[in-house]
Amino acid sequence: MATASDIIRGALRKLGVRDSETPIEADEIADGLDDLNDFGSTLEQTIPLGFVPLSSVGDEVNIPREAVSMYKLNLALYMATDYGVPIPQTLAVTAAEAKDRVMTAFQSPLDVSYPDSLPVGSGNNCDYYYEDQKFFRSNDKDNF
Repeated sequence: MATASDIIRGALRKLGVRDSETPIEADEIADGLDDLNDFGSTLEQTIPLGFVPLSSVGDEVNIPREAVSMYKLNLALYMATDYGVPIPQTLAVTAAEAKDRVMTAFQSPLDVSYPDSLPVGSGNNCDYYYEDQKFFRSNDKDNF
């Protein structure tokens, strides 16, 4: 599982603030942890993945492995204003696509139920050979 530090480092790398060889300073990690907790808690209301706020950067993030990349990409967008970095168009598109994939994979479909008062059948005619009834009365008035 990914730690908070892994996700924060990945987000800063995708944002272009730090590269993989440059060490991240302690205050950047602390700010990143706050941003990760804020972002994860907000996202949890839309896509329930099991995220719980973290107290340390060494804590493991309780999300599915398939969602880690999406967290990195969208956390980078979330942190962009803090660093005064313009958001590259490719990053915005990639983050949106990753979020859509995670929503599709992990969001349960809505349970749709129809009311009992709906008529049964595919049309207005009953298909009984001995009856010629209609589900609905004919309209007597001119509508046009």
